[in-house]
Amino acid sequence: MSFLGRSGELKVLQEAWSAGRSGFIPIYGRRRVGKSELIVHFMTGKQGCYFVGKRASGEAQLQEFLEAAASALGDSLLAQARVANWKSALELVTQRLPAKGKFILALDEFQWIAEANSELPSVIQELWDRQWSRSGRILLILCGSDIGFMERELLGQRSPLFGRRTAQILLRPFNHLEAARFHPRFSTV
Repeated sequence: MSFLGRSGELKVLQEAWSAGRSGFIPIYGRRRVGKSELIVHFMTGKQGCYFVGKRASGEAQLQEFLEAAASALGDSLLAQARVANWKSALELVTQRLPAKGKFILALDEFQWIAEANSELPSVIQELWDRQWSRSGRILLILCGSDIGFMERELLGQRSPLFGRRTAQILLRPFNHLEAARFHPRFSTV
């Protein structure tokens, strides 16, 4: 089945990808509305790393992130790297980015990554402020299904990441007309 709908959201992502500057886009919404599928579809044919957080230890998530980044960058040594924290891991990945072009860094289920690594929002703030935002080469997507967490820890005034997003997407369920596109042989009336 082909990808249907979400044209407005895809437009926001594509504009950020095509822009000459870096982008930071939080994507959030309730479970099962298609956030992950939207990101994966958007990333098709683009240089990037997609990592899904889980309820696991911080160390396990760091290692899995490095493995995902190694696969995305075609750098097997990256998967063997041992780092002490997210700052080291993200800096290591940033150092290994291709010399040209933009790179998507998508962290899905961000609330679970941050739950095991409470310093992560502050680390991202530092990297965004000192490197990524000026480079014009990073499209950072932080995605989560815990709406309260995303609004408080990413978008809220007390968040280290407050005021840094370049766009945001609150993904809502399809309305009835959008859902009808999945069943083209059925009548919409």
